[in-house]
Amino acid sequence: MKEFRQRDRVIFIRATSAEYSKIVARASKFPSVNAYMLQMGLKGKIVERPATISLDQYLELNRIGNNINQIAKRINSSEANIFHKGTKKELEQMIDELKAVLAENTSNLKKIIR
Repeated sequence: MKEFRQRDRVIFIRATSAEYSKIVARASKFPSVNAYMLQMGLKGKIVERPATISLDQYLELNRIGNNINQIAKRINSSEANIFHKGTKKELEQMIDELKAVLAENTSNLKKIIR
C-alpha cells in the first residue's frame, strides 16, 4: 500500500517568462511542474561542461566507436571464425582449380610450339 505523505512546506521561486517556459517544457514528462521541481531539487544535477568539441563532432565520434565495437564483436564471434575458415577453403579450392587449368594450358602450349 502506498504511503500517504502530506507536504506541508511551500517554496516560492521567481522566474522570468522565458525561464518559466523552459521549466514548463521540461516538466512536460512529469505529472506536474511541482513533481518536476521536487525531483530536480532532490535528485537533479546541473552539469556544466566546457564545449571543447561540437555536438556534431561528439556524435561522429560516437558513431565511429559503435562501428569499431561492431567490427570487434564480429571478429571475435564464432560466426566470423566459421566464415573465415569457409572462405579459406573456398580460396584453396579455387587456387587448386587455377593450378590445374594453368598446367593444362601449359601442356597444350608446349604441344603447339613443337
